[in-house]
Amino acid sequence: MPSSSLKLRSILNNPSSLDLTRTWIPLDERPDPTLFVYDSALAKQILRAPTVQTYNLVTYWKIVSGINGETLTAIETLFASTPMFQHGHAHTGTRKRLLALYNDVESQLDLWLPDFCATFFSQAEVERQKNPEEFVGQFLESLIRAILAHHLDCSSASLPDFPKSIFRMMVRANNLREYDRHLAELAANAERMLEKSGQDPEMVWILMSISVMGKEPLFGALLYSILTKPSASVGWDANTLMHHSASVSILGREVIADCNIQDISLKKGQLVHICPFLIHLRDAFLKRSMAVAERAGPSSFSFGFGSHLCPGRKISLKIAQHFLDQMALRPGLVFDTSGLRMTRDFTLASATQT
Repeated sequence: MPSSSLKLRSILNNPSSLDLTRTWIPLDERPDPTLFVYDSALAKQILRAPTVQTYNLVTYWKIVSGINGETLTAIETLFASTPMFQHGHAHTGTRKRLLALYNDVESQLDLWLPDFCATFFSQAEVERQKNPEEFVGQFLESLIRAILAHHLDCSSASLPDFPKSIFRMMVRANNLREYDRHLAELAANAERMLEKSGQDPEMVWILMSISVMGKEPLFGALLYSILTKPSASVGWDANTLMHHSASVSILGREVIADCNIQDISLKKGQLVHICPFLIHLRDAFLKRSMAVAERAGPSSFSFGFGSHLCPGRKISLKIAQHFLDQMALRPGLVFDTSGLRMTRDFTLASATQT
């Protein structure tokens, strides 16, 4: 793992060591180091800059796993079919197609999500403590299968297994290959069902983006709600939860042309990591300072910012709110949180033994 990634992960999991009076720090000692940004104003300027673009996560994974010359067809097709790594007209067109499907998903969720959540929670065993990771994982797996089944006009049981998580800073080559194979199988299955139901088979990768990309950040946020308030989630609402958890730990960017932003001279090829949850933490720190008592309310970076604002944020908020509502209705639902803590990687998606 690159030294900058090691330092990044250390800061993400030990933020108390960070000087919140600063706005950014270098993550290595190179002449043009990778930057770690945790100031809202600076982050906004970087995210808006035409000379800075989204860093290609697939390229990173290939480098750290040692398979830089290998093709991962399904993974690369998935990322190429979403606006995440696109810019300009390509980004606008893909985002428009994606939003059309997401709006359809959101409208359908209003019809069946309340009953789905009530049924899932009513079937939970309240007489013994439950593993929070397994509970949240089963909830989201069942939910996303139901979303796909509604759009593919099939039973959720007919869908193959979803691939395991790879959204980590360090990924083994075999895990990438296995993920690629499972993703290809899921996509091929969905494509056949789209054709069978008379729908456009080219929509398959947009459906895959819902199945894969939205699941991991939402998993981290819902798990956070349980571990932070183990007895029940009374008092949480979806917006507050997403702001505090900020389960996408970093927004990775790459400089594509030399530029100056504030007092920082950025060079082509330089990397910038923007940290939403530390931006929120720093905003709260500054708000408590008398020197900035009149500071405007903080912006939330939990779903990104600007043109790359997450297109599925409304769906995530809707799902999270129903989850929290059901938790509040069931104080008898007890979780075994002993020995567990949240850890941060690319996403807030793991609870590990302490």
